[in-house]
Amino acid sequence: MHNTEAVVVGAGIAGVMSALSLTRRGISVTLVDRWEPGHPRASSTDYNRVIRSIHGRDELYTRWVRQARLQWLELQEETGQRLVL
Repeated sequence: MHNTEAVVVGAGIAGVMSALSLTRRGISVTLVDRWEPGHPRASSTDYNRVIRSIHGRDELYTRWVRQARLQWLELQEETGQRLVL
């Protein structure tokens, strides 16, 4: 049985990296998204692969997404799979 300790809503770059970070700390995570993986409605998937990191006056989210991108690049190196174009 899987006991979730945290739920991350949104499986874009920031959500995935948040879930991975929590998991690596030993926290049981459930990651949910409105759409299927790699759906064309997301800004960080499909053909455009845009990572939005400007959010007006919301500095916290801007820093969070930029850190998530760095972690995504680290994961790419760790796994040997191309995750970011």
